[in-house]
Amino acid sequence: MVDFGETPDNVIAFPAGGKAGTPKLPGITDPSSLEREVTVLLAEVRDWTTVSSALGTTKARKVLSKVIETTLARLGDFGGEHLVLDGDPAQPTISCEFEGGDAPVRALRAAIATREGAADTQRSAQPGQRFRIAMGLDTGEITHVSDETLTYQAVGAMRMVAAQLRDFAGPGQIFLTRHVYEEAGPSSLEVETLGDVRISSRGDTKEAFSLTSLSE
Repeated sequence: MVDFGETPDNVIAFPAGGKAGTPKLPGITDPSSLEREVTVLLAEVRDWTTVSSALGTTKARKVLSKVIETTLARLGDFGGEHLVLDGDPAQPTISCEFEGGDAPVRALRAAIATREGAADTQRSAQPGQRFRIAMGLDTGEITHVSDETLTYQAVGAMRMVAAQLRDFAGPGQIFLTRHVYEEAGPSSLEVETLGDVRISSRGDTKEAFSLTSLSE
């Protein structure tokens, strides 16, 4: 098992592979009334097999924990909320939400900072001995309800889209939908066009881009 270290106060660490299910919350009769627009960023830390083979399991676990710590910090620096650390300990996933009128551009800045932070954390490592992060982003409506003991997130299709883009992205790549691209301001982004990407088993597609850089 990978030692993720102490979980920050603003992180909800669901059990790996667990599902939140549908809660029964007192006083919540119309969850749809709590819908709001957010930008979702889903990330996955890659390259465990390569790094652990090069560094050994013990050292690789320590480096991975540091990369995760840095990733959570960078996302928080740009206002990422409802951070969730989940997934296979050897290939952990991290998700968060950005809210507000500037959420898309803040989410993209967080993605760039996360990629750079992971590289800085491992700057002494040789090529092929570094963990890299794949990310996917989309913007849409989310329903979020909670009480003192339970947090539940019922999200729209954009979380599925972001997850698909993250899965399609290679290590170190940041994939985003046209919605995020347009909301963030195309003039400030340098991207590569990916075309229509399949995002469901039914054959649904979304136009997507790969983020190269973001101007100030």
